[in-house]
Amino acid sequence: MKEFTINKKRFLENLFFKCIRAKFLRIIIFGIFLFSTNTFAQTQTVRDFFSLPAPARCTSNDLDIISADLDLPTCVCTDGQTITAGLTLGIRNNTESKRASFSFWAQLTVTNPGDNSKEFYMLEGCENEILPGNDYIDPPRIKLATFSNLLVYKYNSTSGKYELVTDSNNVPIPEIPYICGTSLELTNIYQGWTDASKNDNRQCGGIDASKINPKCGIIPVLGVGVGLSAGSESTDISCNGAGDGSMKITFSGGKAPYYLDSGDGNGYSSTPIDLTTLPPGPPYEITLSNLQGSNLGTTYNWKIKDSSDPICEKGDSETFTDPAALSLTLKSTDISCNGAGDGIIALDDTATNSSFDSYKLYKVGENGGDDTEVGSVSPDATTGVFKSDMGAGSYYIIGTVASGNGVDTCTKKSDTETFTDPAALSLTLKSTDISCNGAGDGIIALDDTATNSSFDSYKLYKVGENGGDDTEVGSVSPDATTGVFKS
Repeated sequence: MKEFTINKKRFLENLFFKCIRAKFLRIIIFGIFLFSTNTFAQTQTVRDFFSLPAPARCTSNDLDIISADLDLPTCVCTDGQTITAGLTLGIRNNTESKRASFSFWAQLTVTNPGDNSKEFYMLEGCENEILPGNDYIDPPRIKLATFSNLLVYKYNSTSGKYELVTDSNNVPIPEIPYICGTSLELTNIYQGWTDASKNDNRQCGGIDASKINPKCGIIPVLGVGVGLSAGSESTDISCNGAGDGSMKITFSGGKAPYYLDSGDGNGYSSTPIDLTTLPPGPPYEITLSNLQGSNLGTTYNWKIKDSSDPICEKGDSETFTDPAALSLTLKSTDISCNGAGDGIIALDDTATNSSFDSYKLYKVGENGGDDTEVGSVSPDATTGVFKSDMGAGSYYIIGTVASGNGVDTCTKKSDTETFTDPAALSLTLKSTDISCNGAGDGIIALDDTATNSSFDSYKLYKVGENGGDDTEVGSVSPDATTGVFKS
């Protein structure tokens, strides 16, 4: 019974996990199917689109495409400009046989450096004659063939299909539409050629798929050389005198090595740009930092040149203007009486002050201690008063405003205003009582044994009896010799 129970348990467990695995596999397969159908259109293979043989059958290396460049004059491109151009391929003949025709088929991927968006094309081209390898001297064994009668198909994301590129009259455009500044890459490149024995047949066409080993080969990927293009964008200086302007120069195409003139007046660097120190490209990006400005603006006329023949040079300019200097001038009214705490700190209305987004009041630390933040304050729109209950101590205000580059903030610290608590006042009296009933000869005087403050005036008051109000007797003045107010 025990043995049977164990076997039954294992059977049920196995059945359960088989069901789970089967369901899981169905989910995976379904997910892969969805992914494939979503991406099929733009990643449709060259083989499928042009009905070419399986890759395993295209293994010949009689001929090889070793380079690809747009057929453009040096320095013809301006960033963002759209032009059409043929494609120049460097075709190396590894044999000593002439080929009557050479064809290629490939996918072309165009990448926009701004947002890394991509466009996809299918290309087909034909060259009518490839001479024996020894016939090509410069460069050795390589024919530079320009294909200017291409069939160009562009992927339409709406229809999900590649469509022949045509002009407004529906006439096929036989060249590649190129937006200057984008990068191009050929992938899944099929190349095919006629047999050496068929040199009388100078016809372009497809690969003879009837052969077990047709004359064809495949190259996985090849970058397309384009003319040098470059552009820049800048980040303004944050605050007056900060000298933190920056400029990002983006460049691609042309021929390495590249050289930079940053526009600082020193001309081109004698050392080429080290591409290994830059973010991966192309396009490549160089950031120049800590650029100074001025009140009227400082302009940096930057340039980049490549090593093409002839050399291509691109450049532009960026101007950095120093934001206006900030001003924050205060005035104060001192504390009126000892302990009153009624000092006033305000904007100086006789000075030109900058406008700030916020203000904070700070008290200077005593005896070398740290300054402390009192809190946020704001000037009265009419009087400019920040605070009218200042106690003794030294204070300053820091104003904050958005920076010139819209990212940072700029601050200005005012001069220090000091409030002093007046000395405590002292008024001590002495008296001589009335001598006889009704005599009215009592004496009130300053106590000459105490230290009394000096006053401008004195008034005598009689304390109200039985909780009544005090009453003013009148103005009095102490005798200069005896200190007697009233006798």
